[in-house]
Amino acid sequence: MPFLTVLSRSERADVRRQRRHQTLPEKATWAMRLVARWCPGRRLVMVGDGAYASLDLFWTLRDCAVCVARCRMDARFFNPPPPRRKGQKGRSRVVGTRQLTPRTRAVRKATKWERMTVPGWRTKDGKAEREVDVATGTALWSAHGKTMPVRWVLTRDPAGRAETRAFVCSDPEQSALQILTWYAMRWAVEPTFQEARRHLGFETQRQWSDRAIHRSTPLLLSLFSLVTLWAADMAARTGQLAVLGAAWYRKPDPTFADCLAAVRRVLWAEEAVNPILWRDDYPTWRARARTAENPRPLQQRLAELMSYAA
Repeated sequence: MPFLTVLSRSERADVRRQRRHQTLPEKATWAMRLVARWCPGRRLVMVGDGAYASLDLFWTLRDCAVCVARCRMDARFFNPPPPRRKGQKGRSRVVGTRQLTPRTRAVRKATKWERMTVPGWRTKDGKAEREVDVATGTALWSAHGKTMPVRWVLTRDPAGRAETRAFVCSDPEQSALQILTWYAMRWAVEPTFQEARRHLGFETQRQWSDRAIHRSTPLLLSLFSLVTLWAADMAARTGQLAVLGAAWYRKPDPTFADCLAAVRRVLWAEEAVNPILWRDDYPTWRARARTAENPRPLQQRLAELMSYAA
């Protein structure tokens, strides 16, 4: 019976272009080796989600970067091999006995948990830091003929609002607090790409040329930075930014949508007072703009609503 192979979009594109398909860990390995070559002598730390918890990636980058990733709850870790006995024949053992899986260790009563405060850990409620129960240890990660020492970290929410998670670090000398702090810093990158996709059209370009995509992507990310810096300067001068809320949801701090709306209102107000069609370098038959300096309440409300349109 013939088997049907379902290919992803990226795999089909690689087949059309007659090139070898690369997985996400392989692309990350290539990118980190390139950054390590650009920055010799600097300490690099790569933090990723579960897609990058690959032993091949950790093994390849063991000399140029410290890798931290979220691993599976059924990950296979091993103890160090026992010392070789006198007169023992054959090759030495690579690994020892298998350790408990993170899922099994999380439910055991004998597991020793330590409560610590991690800066930036799950700050959904506005807190700058949160307490978390942590269990950690060292192990050997072995698969496909590769073996390397790692440190695993198991986290548990004392309030029971979050699921238990497991993390792995390629440097067993690092502490659990440092590993979790590195992983918490990754959250600032995730909303950046999410907000850039939602409001700036990031990764939704429809150009047919790869070079056009390579040009527009850095421009959109730089636009994200400019809007954020402009909104931060406005908040420093005025004291606060307007925050759009709803009856079922209240947010104390402005998001990127509020920053983008504030910047749009400033640009639209300047255009309303001195539009480009009524400037000296663009002569027109009309003496002045239709919009006055103080717009009407209805026009101001429409402008506020339109400033939040994607």
